[in-house]
Amino acid sequence: MHDPEERVNVVVGDGVVVLHRIGRSKHIVANILGTETDNAGAIRTIWLDRIVHKPGEKQFVGWDVSGAVATEMRKLDTTGGNNGDE
Repeated sequence: MHDPEERVNVVVGDGVVVLHRIGRSKHIVANILGTETDNAGAIRTIWLDRIVHKPGEKQFVGWDVSGAVATEMRKLDTTGGNNGDE
């Protein structure tokens, strides 16, 4: 069963996302299939080439995660604004 308190840090690189589960030594690398940006050019959504989240896992640090065939990551709005989607 997934530990809801487990933290997953995310680093977005050139064509890849690197995930690090806190307390684990192994990193997970997934290819980016596509991205969506806001009006300012900041990445808001990332589509990965496979599932990298665990069943029941809803968030990584700074991102909402979902998907049945591949992981979709949506940037959390930490400013209280509207994600630039006016």
